[in-house]
Amino acid sequence: MATSSKIRFNTIQFLCAIFAIIGLHSLVGWQWALIVPLVYAYFLPSESYQECALQMLCAYLVLFVASYSLAPEETARMLESLAVIIARNAGRGFGWALPVISLLFAALMGFLAGVVGSGLRLMLRNVHKFESGII
Repeated sequence: MATSSKIRFNTIQFLCAIFAIIGLHSLVGWQWALIVPLVYAYFLPSESYQECALQMLCAYLVLFVASYSLAPEETARMLESLAVIIARNAGRGFGWALPVISLLFAALMGFLAGVVGSGLRLMLRNVHKFESGII
């Protein structure tokens, strides 16, 4: 399979990252799920932040689908309640907006965690080169 030099995709790593995000989100908390894209981008090339955004998006999509599959009425009621809390008039037909905004927010979080991870990798690599006298 031919891919461009900027986009590199490894399905096994990608799926493992998605399952890790889902596991951390479900068992510990959503904020701990950000560790996965950060570490993913740290150990992989600097262009991996797009993959990190896609990983978070896919993981949150799986979580939404699981919520709707296991408890559709309760999930819909919860989303409508949250929409009413966020904007008083949003409860009338705008319950769909909250999952969409949440998915976009998840992609943004994954993207930013990937940028931080790849930036951290570049920064630490330059510090190591400086300390060893290469620079």
